[in-house]
Amino acid sequence: MCKVKYNQANNKNIWYNILGDRMFLSFVDYSKNKDLKTLKILIYQNIEYFYNNNEGCMLILTNCKVQYKYSAIHFLNYLYKLGLSSYKSYSKAINDIFAYKYNIPFIIDNVSLILSGNINSFETIYFNMKNVLRIKELGNNNINIIFKSGKSIEIKKSSNYINNQIIKIEKIKRYLKWNYKYK
Repeated sequence: MCKVKYNQANNKNIWYNILGDRMFLSFVDYSKNKDLKTLKILIYQNIEYFYNNNEGCMLILTNCKVQYKYSAIHFLNYLYKLGLSSYKSYSKAINDIFAYKYNIPFIIDNVSLILSGNINSFETIYFNMKNVLRIKELGNNNINIIFKSGKSIEIKKSSNYINNQIIKIEKIKRYLKWNYKYK
């Protein structure tokens, strides 16, 4: 078991526990009263975006940053393993059903990840549309993505690209909903 403590200015301590196959956040809130309140929330529900860096993969969550020791593709595959799948099998199924070969959005439970580039590129940023508040076009094929937490990132993609990715997400979600309904 590995524990990492992260302190915030608003009197909250956040513990990251990595136990075998489970990775979760425990929020310990001392601000309201002296009782110990702990909520265990799966990490992918708090992801705003993540990207590769020299130490592995940096996860930007709604409350903080977490360094993951492996690559972003490894982390993506880890998220799919929690659902008993893999990103390669997902990609193959999407290609077979929808004929999407490139720039596939990844849907894991209620998380919709859009990639800013090729999945094999080191500079690709994976961002979670669930936590996006607003997307602003800056011109010259640049957009600013503003998250619900107030954080923002600028990526070199057009708003057309993002709109096409959102359309793909809706088609995939519609298919999944219909498929589960009539099983």
